[in-house]
Amino acid sequence: MILATTFDQLAQLIEGQLSASNPDGHRFNVVIDASTISTDSRVLKPGQLFVALKGPQFDGAHFIDQAIELKALGAIVTQGSLTAELKRSADEHQFPVIEVGNTLTALTQLAELNRAKFTYPVVAVTGSSGKTSVKEMLSAVLGQKQLAFATPGNLNNAIGVPLSVLKLNQQHRIAVLELGASGIGEILHTVSLVRPDIGIITNAGTAHLGEFGGYNNIVSAKGEMIEGVTEGGVIILNYDDPAFEIWCERAATRHIRIVSFSAKGNDCASIRAKNISTTAQGTVFDIELDSESGSIELDVAGYHNVENALAVTAAALKLGMKLDEVQQGLNGYQGVKGRLQRIECGNLSVIDDSYNANPESIKAALSVLSQCAGYRIAVLGDMAELGADAPELHHSVGQFAAEHSIDYVFSSGQFSTSVLQGVLDGAGCGEAFTTKTELIGALLPRLSEQASKGQVTVLVKGSRSSRMEDIVETITQRKASETC
Repeated sequence: MILATTFDQLAQLIEGQLSASNPDGHRFNVVIDASTISTDSRVLKPGQLFVALKGPQFDGAHFIDQAIELKALGAIVTQGSLTAELKRSADEHQFPVIEVGNTLTALTQLAELNRAKFTYPVVAVTGSSGKTSVKEMLSAVLGQKQLAFATPGNLNNAIGVPLSVLKLNQQHRIAVLELGASGIGEILHTVSLVRPDIGIITNAGTAHLGEFGGYNNIVSAKGEMIEGVTEGGVIILNYDDPAFEIWCERAATRHIRIVSFSAKGNDCASIRAKNISTTAQGTVFDIELDSESGSIELDVAGYHNVENALAVTAAALKLGMKLDEVQQGLNGYQGVKGRLQRIECGNLSVIDDSYNANPESIKAALSVLSQCAGYRIAVLGDMAELGADAPELHHSVGQFAAEHSIDYVFSSGQFSTSVLQGVLDGAGCGEAFTTKTELIGALLPRLSEQASKGQVTVLVKGSRSSRMEDIVETITQRKASETC
């Protein structure tokens, strides 16, 4: 969407004050859309409006000179952030600056203006795990018939959601937005901006447990999605999740409809999976509704992707698609990079699940690995933001690996010894390393040795902060030079 205005009018819209050095703000025309907003001075382009965000350790206003040099259109800064020197620089270059109480609030206000102009359906997705996969899967299904916008990457926080909403334009016929959180109130804030017609809660798990301060707080935070669904809208819930009844009670206070899905095939759910067959290569299952049924063949592995596909089906049907159209879209879905992506290299198969990790998603990935033929290796990095429960939860995934026929577990990071102890307690084998460099030094010879004997599959997974994709890249480059 496009909002054509002037700087003095813009200042009024975001409750700011145009710098006194630019009293003739009406002369400065500004066009607000996704392409003209930037919050990062490092990638600022000529003609963009620089929103100088401020945090505990930084203030974007300190980069005003850089914005001027890069020929930015103007800037929005926190009141009182500009030094006398920066003010003089802005004056000399007739660089319009709007001062506001909070630049993040101003960014959100700009996004609200864009959201108000978008009249097509909006779907919002949250959950401890699966939200990015559901977002991508749903946009792929919907994209068969219309131009669907999906949150780029994982721009799902208080900054990323407004930036995503600003990207909505007149060509899009539907929006699928991802909402993440690491604390109470964050989803309530972003869902109030997004105002979805359909909300999806995939599950409530232990991701960010330390940040939330307990499982019950996670359940409550994910349930904040319910508060933002528009009147007469739909909330899609996982019938199999322990928090299902809590969310239903919360939804009962709103004038919205509840649609449920069950990968366990519970007949009380609106949409059900039956006869699930999973392999390391993919998943096949029957899907049942009260009035019709069909069969789904996914090229992505894992029981959790059955849950994702059911949530997608529920949303797509509510948006007017037919079941056979949903089936076709799901059957062609290829997955998301860094999420159970298979890379084949001779006798070696790498399962790249390096994008992120929490206890539930690691166990889901290990279950996929356990179905692979040949020698099975898990390479696990730390899971972040688990608080005081981190040692116990890392121990649990190590023990789970051993008990699910994983032949060898390599772990690295602060909690690598907890993982290893879990492996040993489960009567398995493994090693723990402080750094990824040490791990790689031990991993590569074992891969070569086992690949010379037969098929080997290695799963790589860890939290974003662990950057486990570095290990995937090292493995694939080394093996490519040897055998591929």
